[in-house]
Amino acid sequence: MMNSTFSFKNLASIEGHFLVASPRLNGTLLEQKLILMTSKHPRLKALNGLILNAPLPNIQDELRLFDDLHLEIKNQHKFIRRPVYKGELKKTIPSVFVLHNNTNDNRFIATSKINDEVCITTSLDCLKKIAAEQDLLDDYKIYVGMSSWTIEQLEDLIKFGYLFPVPFNYDLCFRVPAEHQYRQAISYLSYNIETIDLGPLPEQDKKIRTYIGAESNKDFLQKIFKM
Repeated sequence: MMNSTFSFKNLASIEGHFLVASPRLNGTLLEQKLILMTSKHPRLKALNGLILNAPLPNIQDELRLFDDLHLEIKNQHKFIRRPVYKGELKKTIPSVFVLHNNTNDNRFIATSKINDEVCITTSLDCLKKIAAEQDLLDDYKIYVGMSSWTIEQLEDLIKFGYLFPVPFNYDLCFRVPAEHQYRQAISYLSYNIETIDLGPLPEQDKKIRTYIGAESNKDFLQKIFKM
């Protein structure tokens, strides 16, 4: 079954919305993953997103990250209680992103508004202030890496039922624990994507599966960060 719940002529407007993986992606890097689409780059014809519910596997990885960034952490125990997440499909560029609430007080060097409720910051000043002032932001999450797809790739993933769009929900983004985010996200759909008949796999299945962790994602991200 093709996914008819999304208007492809407005694909660029998917920024600020969620995408959830369908059972067709079970056994892949996107199995039961929730993605927040964060930005678009029309010139590169690329769309970027953060995988929201994939925490780094152990605390050592987080501490190593903070050491590498030379952060002066005021209260290390409090700081590392919040997990760091892996926002990418495969290791690409070791860039750090802070996803946080959108308020007038969020004045950092490199902050982009994703939608009316949430922003993303790529500059180190945000992390330094969070480390020094634990209560700087009411809601924030730290991600390593970002995923990227071409417009054609994302169109195929949605059109053929591999990813399903879900409206943005602030509580789902910041309040729901990672292990429950996927289940909560699919509950917002008007149908159960775990039991719905998706029909036979499309002829393009083999090609579409190459989009999951495609090597071209690395090239897109490198171009973006050089802009």
